[in-house]
Amino acid sequence: MTETHRNKWPQSVSIGEDDNQLAINLEISQDRFMSIAQEAHRRGVTLNKMVNIMLKGFLDHKEVKNLLDNDESQETKSKPELLNEDK
Repeated sequence: MTETHRNKWPQSVSIGEDDNQLAINLEISQDRFMSIAQEAHRRGVTLNKMVNIMLKGFLDHKEVKNLLDNDESQETKSKPELLNEDK
């Protein structure tokens, strides 16, 4: 690589500032990683983009949306509830 090309490379990268995204760590098996990487290759996207597509699909799933909506409605209740444990 020539010095001119090297100077054109970005000196730093900002993650998530423009897209309102959050960085997370995932632990997955080698087999699952390879499957995701192969699917990303088939689609012509990066591995990170493929993981984002998968997470968005999961979060957009009807059952997950219902769970998330229920959690939000629980947080917005105006009155606290007393929960008694039966012994």
